[in-house]
Amino acid sequence: MKNLIIMKNLIFYFAILLVINFRATAQKVDDFKLTNAQNGESVSLNDFSGTKAVAIFFMSTNCPFAEYYIERIKLFHLEYKPKGIEIILVNSYSEESLEQVKAHANKNRISFPYLMDRKQLLLKSLGVKKAPTAVLLKNDGGSFTKFYNGAIDNNPQVSSDVKHHYLKDNVDALLAGKAAINKSPTTMGCLIR
Repeated sequence: MKNLIIMKNLIFYFAILLVINFRATAQKVDDFKLTNAQNGESVSLNDFSGTKAVAIFFMSTNCPFAEYYIERIKLFHLEYKPKGIEIILVNSYSEESLEQVKAHANKNRISFPYLMDRKQLLLKSLGVKKAPTAVLLKNDGGSFTKFYNGAIDNNPQVSSDVKHHYLKDNVDALLAGKAAINKSPTTMGCLIR
């Protein structure tokens, strides 16, 4: 009888841990409205309510680590947009101007929104500290929850030497209806002050 009570208690505590873990990874993300540096138009998270998910990349015009990822992000866009994943770049550096970000977008031929977050509201709400950082937001029936937050992969400098594709692994898990794979180490990059 005593063993049965112990077993029931263990199952109960395990179930509580699962619920806590689910709530920690499924943080609801409020709608936001930011200016697209490319055309001056406002872009809102609700604009993407018809997608499966939105991948947000926090970037910089001056951080070399962010620069290493531009071409990889464009390839990511080509691979995952047809699967229902939208891409947004966000610049949260208060010292980088709209003109700098627009020039950076034009120079790199970026075809998806490049948003200005100079008040750092989105940065703080998603808990981002460095550029580049990827945040994957899952569309849960019109509202978004944070599915993944971390490094894009394990090698910022040499794309051909990447061994762990943290963001892609999580996107593939999301598309397959599986839980997030939270195996990203601390993001290597430039601190956003």
